Amino acid sequence: MRRLLGGWKALPPLVEDAKPQGRGRSSRRIGQLTAGRNVSESGPGSDHAAAREAFLAFVTMEGRAQNTRTRYAAELRTFVDFCESRRVMRLSKVTPLLVDAYRAERRQTCSASTVFMETAVIKQLMRWCHSRLLIAVNLLAAYRVPKVISKKRPSPTLEDVQAILSASRPRLRRILATLAFAGLRIGELRQLRPEDVDLSDGWIHVESREGAETKTHRSRKIPIHPVLREILKEQPSTEPWFFRTAQSGDTPEESRPIAPRKINMQFQKVAAAMGLAVGLKENGYTIHSLRHFFETFTVNSRIPQPAVDSWMGHQGVRSMGKAYYELPDSDSQRFMRDVPFSLGTSACAAGNTA
Repeated sequence: MRRLLGGWKALPPLVEDAKPQGRGRSSRRIGQLTAGRNVSESGPGSDHAAAREAFLAFVTMEGRAQNTRTRYAAELRTFVDFCESRRVMRLSKVTPLLVDAYRAERRQTCSASTVFMETAVIKQLMRWCHSRLLIAVNLLAAYRVPKVISKKRPSPTLEDVQAILSASRPRLRRILATLAFAGLRIGELRQLRPEDVDLSDGWIHVESREGAETKTHRSRKIPIHPVLREILKEQPSTEPWFFRTAQSGDTPEESRPIAPRKINMQFQKVAAAMGLAVGLKENGYTIHSLRHFFETFTVNSRIPQPAVDSWMGHQGVRSMGKAYYELPDSDSQRFMRDVPFSLGTSACAAGNTA
């Protein structure tokens, strides 16, 4: 980019029949971008593939959660592939009409809410590139997408949870019970280590560690309900993960945590066998529904909402009451004991035969 009349001269426009650059050249461009250096007129200021990688490097530097970075990378890779299929190799060619076409194509296989979130990430990329003077004009600056009114996801009842636990194998039962009776996100449960689960004092410590940050980047602890404590007593001692993948052939499983997608598939298989609706397309249950159950059941059991928010790691509510509220350990444990979780007759029988 060159100075011109007190402003920035736009990079030369893309030739329509241009082909993607080789990996070596693209890698050099990414290095120049992340180092904050301007390059030649044919450089990466408008090369969306290189700009994507520089943006992801920035997101990593800012400390965004691993799941967020993974999602951004996948969504932008899909968009870059779409652009290349249209022979659009530079951000200077990313127009509202192009994004309209992208959204129309994605809607054929993705939900409206998914496409909405992907479009928001594309707009973030464009704003970031414009703020770093990598493009002269952000052609999506005025681009607006109507908000999607999402369907309200169903919350399992206690009877549903009891039946699912009863029909699950012992290992899966312990995983699902922890999600249902402690309200963890599946990604948080995946990162649990043996030292995080203190059955003696009755706490699950959700630690935000470097490279394995929680969604809010904050650590918290959740009291263990008496029902859950009895279930977790059956959990074998493993290192370095509290829950790890099941043994499979000669693969050294000890160093591998659970796979959330596999757990979700197993959960949905059990629920579907019981005649329950499963999957987002059917507006049915997914593994995240157990977190919905935890909040719904605890709040309906008259546990104070701030206490439930503290257990679940919710940070979205902003009020003076939220800012001043403190949850002493003794009250936290008392509130959890007051929640009428139970396994039911069939689930208890299944646990006794595990």
